[in-house]
Amino acid sequence: MKKLNAISLVKLVLIVITLNIVFAIIPSKVLAQQSGVNFQVFYNELHPYGQWIEDFNHGYIWIPSAGPDFVPYLSNGHWLLTDYGWMWASDYDWGWAPFHYGRWDYNNFYGWYWVPDNEWGPSWVTWRMSEGFFGWAPMRPGVSINITFGKYYDLPFDRWVFVRDRDIERRDIGRNFIDRKNNRQMINRSTVIDKTYYDDKRRSTYVSGPEREIVEKKTGKTVKPIAVYERDRPGQSLNNDQLQIYRPRVEKNGGKDKPAPTEISKLRDVKRPLQRETLKNPANVERSRNNNVDSQRPTQASTPNKIDIKSRDYQPIKATNNEKDIRKIKPAEMQKVNLPSDKRNNRAVSPAKNLERSKTEYKEVRAAKPENIPTPKVNNTVNQQSKARAVNPTRSNNKEQPAKSSQNEDKKENRKR
Repeated sequence: MKKLNAISLVKLVLIVITLNIVFAIIPSKVLAQQSGVNFQVFYNELHPYGQWIEDFNHGYIWIPSAGPDFVPYLSNGHWLLTDYGWMWASDYDWGWAPFHYGRWDYNNFYGWYWVPDNEWGPSWVTWRMSEGFFGWAPMRPGVSINITFGKYYDLPFDRWVFVRDRDIERRDIGRNFIDRKNNRQMINRSTVIDKTYYDDKRRSTYVSGPEREIVEKKTGKTVKPIAVYERDRPGQSLNNDQLQIYRPRVEKNGGKDKPAPTEISKLRDVKRPLQRETLKNPANVERSRNNNVDSQRPTQASTPNKIDIKSRDYQPIKATNNEKDIRKIKPAEMQKVNLPSDKRNNRAVSPAKNLERSKTEYKEVRAAKPENIPTPKVNNTVNQQSKARAVNPTRSNNKEQPAKSSQNEDKKENRKR
């Protein structure tokens, strides 16, 4: 019996060792299959959704065709808690790449642009928190995580987005954020969240964001982490609390055959942010049914409901099917606006009171010459008199009179003599 127990124990130990070896080999094979991916996957997959240009500082950068109101980590997406920390789940078909690889930055001419990198992460943002609020901003290219935690890391105030702490899980978070005119005040009274997560498989460190216990306390409900699974082709999908995303190991650019975009736009062909339109149906792209994170959510960004921090309670505005969002209209486009009509009463709806009138339009109306106005009759005699009065011959006559008077005086003097 003792021999049998010893033999069974040895077999059990061998089985455990064998299983450990198998589980150790399988991940290495999976990673080995993904080792052939380089930056070319970014250049090819993102080309239909934007423009690649060559920048002096960063090399090839990508400018998305997402409309003038696009803001990374705010437009068309929401936050999900995962084992890696807070992860940005994008509704864009191309969201699997720019929000998890590389960094975003802003230029006065380009607007928001993306710089590729080979390291994957749930999101590349820096977090802050204050009493009642959470905030985040995209990390700039070439900046390490440790630097973002320091007091010398400074970002422009308009790069930050703040929301109420109880709204961090909202699916429509892009429409419910604090008005950015309050960002300076929010940053001054907030602190950096320096909580991180280390990924053993990828040997990378991620900024995980607010702690789960704090969020549960603020929201008053249990926050369940979402499981993240690998996907074998570009894209992402969220089904049954499981997020499948394409996140291969990407090699760094180098060697003789350096990857490059197939089409590089020139700087003069890049439109300014206010002139860009949202690309709805890109060419040569086959969309799958479950490609978006949530197919029930809208594909276009809605007008945000900016929240005033002075108001402690608020109700988000819910637009009905018959209502349309009223946006700020440029002066040049004032004449092109067609007001909605009331089908029941067959009358035009009066414009909103807070709709600003174009200053340039007002100046043009005042400066316009009146038409169809009869010219008034003018009295010719009056005009002639006015012209005669305009002539000034008096000075020349005054000069000649003293000369005559001098001759008469000489004659009188001669007579006296």
